Amino acid sequence: QNVKSEMRTHIKKVEALIEANDVDNAKTAYQSTSRVIDKAVQKGVIHQNNGNRQKSGLAQKLKNVSA
Repeated sequence: QNVKSEMRTHIKKVEALIEANDVDNAKTAYQSTSRVIDKAVQKGVIHQNNGNRQKSGLAQKLKNVSA
């Protein structure tokens, strides 16, 4: 339960930075979020596809902001 909560918090942090157009900080936050998502997958908290979908969605949002 803790891992999932931490993962959601990280995701929200990245999305908030993207909303604020803070691209540099969003990129570094995305990298740490990506690691947290991978850990959640490893521990079996979420399914592999779900983790990949989360990372892909965030990457897409980042790409749209930096473009």
